Amino acid sequence: MISEEEVEPPQKKTKLPPLPCQLSFLSLPDEIIVNCFARISKSSYRSLSLVCKTFRSLISSPDLYAARSQLGTTEICGLYLCLRFSTVPFKEPTRRWFTLSVEPNRNLTDAIWIYDCRTRTWGDVPNMKMKRKDASACVLDDKIYVMGGCDTCSEGTNWFEMFDVKTQSWKTLPANPDVKVRMGDNVRKIDLVRGKIYVKTEAEVKDWIYDVKEGKWSVAEEYLSLLWSNSWCVIENVMYCYSFSRYKWYDLEARMWKDVKGLERLNRYRSASNDFRNCLVELVNYGGKLAILWDKFERPGRSQNKHIWCAMVALNRGFGDTIWGKIEWVNVVLTVPKSYNFLRCIALSV
Repeated sequence: MISEEEVEPPQKKTKLPPLPCQLSFLSLPDEIIVNCFARISKSSYRSLSLVCKTFRSLISSPDLYAARSQLGTTEICGLYLCLRFSTVPFKEPTRRWFTLSVEPNRNLTDAIWIYDCRTRTWGDVPNMKMKRKDASACVLDDKIYVMGGCDTCSEGTNWFEMFDVKTQSWKTLPANPDVKVRMGDNVRKIDLVRGKIYVKTEAEVKDWIYDVKEGKWSVAEEYLSLLWSNSWCVIENVMYCYSFSRYKWYDLEARMWKDVKGLERLNRYRSASNDFRNCLVELVNYGGKLAILWDKFERPGRSQNKHIWCAMVALNRGFGDTIWGKIEWVNVVLTVPKSYNFLRCIALSV
């Protein structure tokens, strides 16, 4: 039997003081802490927000994301797909947004909405001067350029608009001189190359280029339009497209399309499609990498669903003005009804 003298008294629980490093870091001005946070990966923000209220407040502050943009430390936060389909028979199809990381479930209306991927919330901005549906847009220097998607043929008034993010206001820009371009949804996709907006239109309608600085339109060269398809994107001022079952890039100096080397293996993932010609292929700039999306029936035969596949490709310059693609991964990212319509795909960085 153990005597009372041999029994050690219970230890009193004492609250440990904050670590000296934590105290010294919190004593720094908010501007310096924000600058430090802007230099680390966003994947660490969730853990940092649990440390204290100060960290949580600074991580949700717009100043942090402004600092990331200024320092050039922005990261891709997701690949967003906008599709239109109905999950209920005989019900009007609605627009739905999907992403590999978040799911902003909100049906769009005729008003202008903006999605903040930092807070995962929707907000509104001033409406455009022209009502549009499925318009095309691109961004340059905190300005959003929008054209097309008009219900009827526009005589030029408000057909082409620019939204200034800083002033939160719209400005009308010179309309395209070709009446065929301004009809309905003949503008398929637009993007920026070296300060110029390249406008891809429907078949039998001329493609155009808009010089943002000069405010002038010019018809795209025949060499460019020859193999330029609706499946295209721009990465580091280089145009890429999927044309005639091949992935190509446009050499502006040589004025010709060239094959992207190393992507032949992707063809076997699409070869089982029942209708190869009518299948979706979309190219997206994913933070300097080429994201390729395509659809294929879930099962050969009478399948009611389609798989949307995605391949991530790293691009590298080779010898003799060649570009090589390295396939990093290929996988199914979404399953949708076969009657769906593909609207847009964008990659966002914060």
